[in-house]
Amino acid sequence: MPLRSGPPRGHTPSTRHPVGPPGGEPGLTNPARPGRAPAPAPHPPPERRSAPEWREALVRRVRAEFFEMPGMHLSLVQAQRLFGLPGDICQRVLAELMHEGFLCLSRNGMFVRREFSRG
Repeated sequence: MPLRSGPPRGHTPSTRHPVGPPGGEPGLTNPARPGRAPAPAPHPPPERRSAPEWREALVRRVRAEFFEMPGMHLSLVQAQRLFGLPGDICQRVLAELMHEGFLCLSRNGMFVRREFSRG
């Protein structure tokens, strides 16, 4: 009797990843960005919004995104979507990075790392 190669008869291949969802176990990585550490909660209760450690973590996360993608230009609306933040918080984080000299606002209203701006 000849040996048959391939999947068993009646078997339909699965489209699921054999080890689970991309990015590992839920809660260990950001599902929107596999392989990344989880981001700080985008909508903390109002009493936590002023907590220095939460704000610092958020600023570090935004700075890291601009480091990872040199030359990235984002409008305020694009930044809100990318970072999953409400407009007021996103605006404050970007303003803080501008105050530090890390970001600047281009002539066309885009936020960009200072060393990648055109003047």
